[in-house]
Amino acid sequence: MKPSPKNASNNVSRTASITNTMPAFQKHQYAFTATIRNPEQYRTPQGIEERRMNIYRELVYNNIDDLLANFFPVMKQITAGERWRNLVRGFVANHKSRTPIFMKLAGEFVEYLQTGFTPYPDDPEFLVELAHYEWVEIALNVASEEPDWPLINREGDLLSEPPYLSPLIWPLYYQYPVHRISPGHFPAAPQPTHLLVYRDTSDEVRFMDMNAATAHLLNAIKNNAQGETKANGMQLLQQLADEMQHPNPEVVIAGGLQTLQEWHKRHILLGTYK
Repeated sequence: MKPSPKNASNNVSRTASITNTMPAFQKHQYAFTATIRNPEQYRTPQGIEERRMNIYRELVYNNIDDLLANFFPVMKQITAGERWRNLVRGFVANHKSRTPIFMKLAGEFVEYLQTGFTPYPDDPEFLVELAHYEWVEIALNVASEEPDWPLINREGDLLSEPPYLSPLIWPLYYQYPVHRISPGHFPAAPQPTHLLVYRDTSDEVRFMDMNAATAHLLNAIKNNAQGETKANGMQLLQQLADEMQHPNPEVVIAGGLQTLQEWHKRHILLGTYK
């Protein structure tokens, strides 16, 4: 992906201002890495054979391409070959990654798509959401949050006590049903989608659909955990029924209890606060 003339000019100006104050060897290193990242914008430094420089460029690009293809398999499948290559080249050229850790490269790519990326006219509208969805599984796999087990009653009553939510759950909201996208299935129009991704006690990352009501309940449980005085499960379900203005609150409460029990079975709820 070629940067716009304005962006290219800004990049060159920033590079010049940085390198002006550097010792000679650092200037050479900076020029070397700059031409690897973006050979269309930065020339090969003097004293380096172009053939050798191209080998370095290909090695860097191919390694990053392979990693991203493994991290984002569906996105790779639905983008034409040249379009995928342009996405990767744009990322290499224009995104300043803040970590050298390979497993975190997927997050850097998503950040680039969300903040420094200009889509092509024929790019699907769900492209960035799909990338985020594929990244979530990687990120949750390596998440290190731990439950505060001494605070948890694993067999507590979910109605009479405050539910304890696993720290390894992420509620997600997308404009498109990204979990159903494949090369053979593109959504024809936006379809607001609530998903829950969680890591169970076997360290398996799993996904499940939510409707607006269960998403609202999950958010209420998350917010409840932040308060000094915590509502119990019944109070949370009654609050949900009130906010929904449901004509039969007992239906909401019964359905909500089933949801709480299912979440407990799946280790989304780990029990209750003692």
